[in-house]
Amino acid sequence: MLRCSLFLLVWPALVFAQGTVTIYGTVTDPSGAAIVGAKVAVTNSATKQSRDTVSAVDGNYVVPDLPVGTYKLSVTATGFKTFMQDGILVQVDENRRVAVQMAVGGMSESITVAADVAQVETRSSALRQVVDSARIVELPLNGRNPLQLSYLVAGSSGSTDPSGGQALNSSVSIDGMRANSNNYSLDGADNQDPFFNTPSSFPNPDALEEFSLQTSNYSAELGRNAGAAMNAVTRSGTNSLHGSLFEFLRNYDMDSRNFFANSVSPYRRNQFGGTVGGPIRKDKTFFFGSYQGTRVNSEAGAQTPIVPSAAQRTGDFTGTKTIKDPLTGAAFPNNIIPASRISPFALNFMKDFVPAANAPNNVYTFPTASTTVDDQAVAKIDHQLSNSNHLSGRLLYERNNTNQVPDATDLPGFWAIIDYSMWNVALNDIHIFSPHLVNQFTFGFNDIVRQQLPHVAGTASLVDLGTGFVRAAPGPLAYDTVVSGYFDAFSRYLLNQYRKGFQYTDALNWILGAHSLKFGVDVRQDICDQSQNFQTDAAVTFTANYTGLALADFMLGRENSFTQGSPNAGSPRTIEFDTYLQDDWKFSKRLTLNMGLRWDPFLPFSDALNHLAQFRPGEQSKLYPSAPPGYVFPGDPGVSSTTMNSRLSN
Repeated sequence: MLRCSLFLLVWPALVFAQGTVTIYGTVTDPSGAAIVGAKVAVTNSATKQSRDTVSAVDGNYVVPDLPVGTYKLSVTATGFKTFMQDGILVQVDENRRVAVQMAVGGMSESITVAADVAQVETRSSALRQVVDSARIVELPLNGRNPLQLSYLVAGSSGSTDPSGGQALNSSVSIDGMRANSNNYSLDGADNQDPFFNTPSSFPNPDALEEFSLQTSNYSAELGRNAGAAMNAVTRSGTNSLHGSLFEFLRNYDMDSRNFFANSVSPYRRNQFGGTVGGPIRKDKTFFFGSYQGTRVNSEAGAQTPIVPSAAQRTGDFTGTKTIKDPLTGAAFPNNIIPASRISPFALNFMKDFVPAANAPNNVYTFPTASTTVDDQAVAKIDHQLSNSNHLSGRLLYERNNTNQVPDATDLPGFWAIIDYSMWNVALNDIHIFSPHLVNQFTFGFNDIVRQQLPHVAGTASLVDLGTGFVRAAPGPLAYDTVVSGYFDAFSRYLLNQYRKGFQYTDALNWILGAHSLKFGVDVRQDICDQSQNFQTDAAVTFTANYTGLALADFMLGRENSFTQGSPNAGSPRTIEFDTYLQDDWKFSKRLTLNMGLRWDPFLPFSDALNHLAQFRPGEQSKLYPSAPPGYVFPGDPGVSSTTMNSRLSN
């Protein structure tokens, strides 16, 4: 892999970004006694934006809801020298303690502390790990997907795909939880694919500041799912203009031949783009933009289905394991299936779709037809409306078109054409009512469109091949035919999904003496409209169930399983609501208690088309009298639109 980068100006060490960050500590005099009413100012080094508070009766101060970044802290009190500490690096979801010991003297004098030692988290019991910008940019990532770095977190079991290859991003199992049990947020807003419960579009490494993964013991603010909670923040502009250009190239001219291939795969991957950020109005308004394009031709490696030999195509399995006749239970004489017993479907299928072997052991090897065209853009604006009000808005758009070959044993000409387009919006408003009362409102919007079209080799359906099946729906041909251990003909099925998500979140931080209180409410609405022809062209699997050899079962036309469905459409709708109270109580200098309450009621989803059913033994539907006994539907007596009751005591 080659990398060529051109930097217009050097990036600041950390840039201004939306996050959930707190700086706190205690102001004391040289004897260790608390100083009441000391003025504390926290200033962002990159944007010069400042927040002020005063120390409480116990000397404690807390500055919540700060953006991720590097800060300078200054403290003044009558009769004491001014205290200053610079270079305070605060990462996403971090509670950074800065202890302040004042020295007797005039305020015109100052003490500057340069050291910023590593700290042990003492304010929160959450287990958290941050993947910072240095690791995001410098660690090698195959495909430049920062989500891969979540595999480095303690308790991770590596990449897991609960969608079966249909989601844009895979997930990760943490501490034994299911991979679809995690929560993903970007700039404080929901970044979840509501259909698969996997991460939605995720910024490229040059647009991402950092992300944290909280794996257990997190606060009442986080909930909804039982797995890990990922909070990622994108980069923002600063007072200086900065940017970058990049190009990543992988080319088959520099590759060696795969052991199982006859030639080098024509694999090419180009990833290119750039970033730019800076001030619109100095110390007031900032912008950031990023673009990344990805072009992939074929994939590394090769397709390696095992195909029948010339003899096996005529029913001659000499030299293989003994195959038995399913009609008699005895072995076929000479291990040969009589020509009269060979299925016309098998002969037609092999003629149309199964080439002769071109490698040892009856392997047919060829380059995969997988391709990818992906474009991603990120735009962000930060604006200081006043000293007490900060606004931030971020837009992420991604379009991904993939020719997906689902399996390494797929025959030539079978793949799925999958087109994704995604919009993700986050709007944040932080309002400071007083140094001890801060409110943050967040609006999030997700729009995901997924369209899938099967691609098959030729125009013959299973009906045309002589199976005796019927097609359950018109439209594009699709195949899901598997001969276990040999080859597949798998193209996926026609599918259209339109998914939207809306999120409204409000959180109020109230510093009340030794108590740091947080009240919040989160409302989400998910909308999905979909139609699909899943398994309307039958899914057929051949195993070794009848003859002892899957290929011989195929030659006899003896499938182990046959699955066929009808076209289906649905429009599920759901509302999620939760509210919480969190109290982080500094009980003493050595003890902080994290206490929280969360109400997360279960509100079942409904369907705008009423495509739901419920089973009630012995009841006959009044709405659909011809339905089988026991099946009732929304609109039948006593059947709600959701077919189940809400559970408000969750």
